Amino acid sequence: MKFRHLLLACLLLPAIFAACKKDSDKKNSQPVAADNSLSFKLDGKDYSAKIMVLNAGVAIDNEDDNKEDTVYAIVALTDSTASSAQIMLTMTFRQGRPLPGNYGDTTYASDGINWVPALGGNDFYQSSITHYSVIQLSRADNAYLEGTFNGEVASTTDQDKVNKISDGKFKINMETVTKGQ
Repeated sequence: MKFRHLLLACLLLPAIFAACKKDSDKKNSQPVAADNSLSFKLDGKDYSAKIMVLNAGVAIDNEDDNKEDTVYAIVALTDSTASSAQIMLTMTFRQGRPLPGNYGDTTYASDGINWVPALGGNDFYQSSITHYSVIQLSRADNAYLEGTFNGEVASTTDQDKVNKISDGKFKINMETVTKGQ
């Protein structure tokens, strides 16, 4: 569990700083809204991303001759205020190759959905083996990542506090999405 929190912290920090780029950095600071979208329902309430960042990291696969896997984290804020809610979808790709398929909590401990109701708050929710989530990647190529997601996320401080995520969908244009450092 500590490893998962450490990995998530490493993926989240660059996302937060990347979301605060200077206006003079026009290359990726103004993504095309139609090309980058993420929406979902949390306990029946509709949410959509106002700010999105794609982070990529490397994980060593000890079960596969220490080959490098790529971890993608799609981090989305529901508004642009300091107390915005945040959702993060994490997927691990074997040997660095994004491939269509299902990603969840059974293959890699870091894969799944994380929910923060308010940045700077005390609540942090995540999917797990007992509160399962599925990210179904239908398109994964050099141009786009596209798919759906759903599942449950439970509070890390009170496992009885569970939120249901449904009707999740995302489309990421690899050219125009803001990328974390």
